[in-house]
Amino acid sequence: MLKTKHHISNPRIAVGACAAVILSLAAVAGSAPDSSTITGFAPARVAAEQKLEEKLRAIPDAAHAESDLRHLTSEPHMAGTEASRRVAEWLRDQYRSFGFDAEIVTYSAWLPQPREVTLELTKPENKKLASPEQPIDVDRDSFDKRVGPAFNLYSPSGEVTAPVVYVNYGTQEDYRVLASSGVHVEGKIILARYGKGYRGIKAKLAYEHKALALILFSDPKDDGNVAGETYPNGPWRPMSGIQRGSIIYTQAYPGDPLTPSVAATPAAKRLAPADAASLPRIPTMPINAQDASVILANLGGQAVPPDWQGGLPITYHFGPGGAEVHVKLVMDYQQRPIYDVIAKLHGTSDDEWVVLGNHHDAWVFGAADPGSGTAAMLETGRALGELVRSGWKPRRTIVIC
Repeated sequence: MLKTKHHISNPRIAVGACAAVILSLAAVAGSAPDSSTITGFAPARVAAEQKLEEKLRAIPDAAHAESDLRHLTSEPHMAGTEASRRVAEWLRDQYRSFGFDAEIVTYSAWLPQPREVTLELTKPENKKLASPEQPIDVDRDSFDKRVGPAFNLYSPSGEVTAPVVYVNYGTQEDYRVLASSGVHVEGKIILARYGKGYRGIKAKLAYEHKALALILFSDPKDDGNVAGETYPNGPWRPMSGIQRGSIIYTQAYPGDPLTPSVAATPAAKRLAPADAASLPRIPTMPINAQDASVILANLGGQAVPPDWQGGLPITYHFGPGGAEVHVKLVMDYQQRPIYDVIAKLHGTSDDEWVVLGNHHDAWVFGAADPGSGTAAMLETGRALGELVRSGWKPRRTIVIC
């Protein structure tokens, strides 16, 4: 989907998400409501447990969830920004109003924001690419000037000009196919389509095969008009849509790249960026299908195998030859604050926790990712808070973070 704001057209989507979360709280309120399958309770307690669960399920409301989602998506709120802080403060206040003990815990993460994102076709002609997503008349938020350029988080800065090679999905098997066809990517800029694996793995494999830069795009066959109706008429990505996302090497270790294995507190001991094993090493950028079409239409070399052919109305070629591009990325890397909201509903056994979690920062407005989950958790928190006000207390402390 587009990374712009999508409001709920059917409010039942929201309440369905809430129900999914609430049913996951079996460790808090009990097991499934069916008396023939309910376990973990003495027979004398089953009827009371069923009534409690019925009361819990009756509280979540689609209107509440939609209202929360509209607030969460009222402005772009990328991680490390003041807008992200405002979202965190609002979430903290909501959980406090539900009766939770809620606070914001601030960490300091090594995060970039883009200063310059440039892509140009330099051969066989000069043409500026890296075109932004096009506004859509029925979506006023797609016109919002606060939306920044699309980029891949944790790409290094860099500037290179080189011929292009198309590598399909950029998997290890795809590189074997290229090698068997006599095509090598060393010293080239490679073009890969999203799918068949995490984008960070694509970036690492590109580096290991000695490519100079990586360009990623969403092919219409995988996420576009070949797959189905595009936004706003359907869920698939329009030709100008761009998939943002991180390329950090999560397979090396999770979290802040400069503080492996420890929390990224302001006082934590940090690696030098050059020593951080999870940071990618070559410039990587996402583009839309219409820009990818310009590059592919000019690409020479052998025609690709049938399973490499995407959904653009041109014959795809391996390259190199024909198409050469210039990539320039200037990333502003800094220690930036990350705002974690930790909300606790204390139980009788305060040393045992049931934990629900989701992130609240977003590439743009974040209605689907992550707002839908955050709105569901908010409704779950509100429902649990109402149960507490009616006299119930959980056995285990519930932590929503």
